[in-house]
Amino acid sequence: MKFFLKVLLFSIALSIFLFNAFKNMEREFRLSIVPEKLSVSNIIYIKEEVFGFGPGGNETGVLAYELPDKIASDIENIGIEYFANLTPRQRNNRDLYQKWRKTPITDIDKIEDHLNRYGYSILIDKQIENEIDEAISKPGSFVVNGRGGSILIVNPKTRRVFIAYSG
Repeated sequence: MKFFLKVLLFSIALSIFLFNAFKNMEREFRLSIVPEKLSVSNIIYIKEEVFGFGPGGNETGVLAYELPDKIASDIENIGIEYFANLTPRQRNNRDLYQKWRKTPITDIDKIEDHLNRYGYSILIDKQIENEIDEAISKPGSFVVNGRGGSILIVNPKTRRVFIAYSG
């Protein structure tokens, strides 16, 4: 009985350790999508869904990050030049984040349109949706398209960085 209890306790401890390790890797991956120079460390919203699997599967998602005050202030002062030579944390993605644009943008009216462009839309928190719609439709934010149907939006006024993808 003691042996069984020891094995059970060890199994529980190992499971907790592995779960925490997986969650940490998942968080680090989500942070790695954002350029290092933006210094995001706090993910404030995640909504992702997978439709199918493997080649031909589709994913749709929205992530929101807190932009540090100092970085937001720098962006407001410098403007679009802040984004020159911005590189992602993922070293194998050097070609990302090269063609930044000022808002408002004209190719997307609402984030819902971007998320539903392949028919795999998701419902996101209304407040987040409104923040993104305002960021892309009014001056003062900056946008860049990425791989796989992603769009990265930086709104220094609200201290937010958003990533929306559909593909």
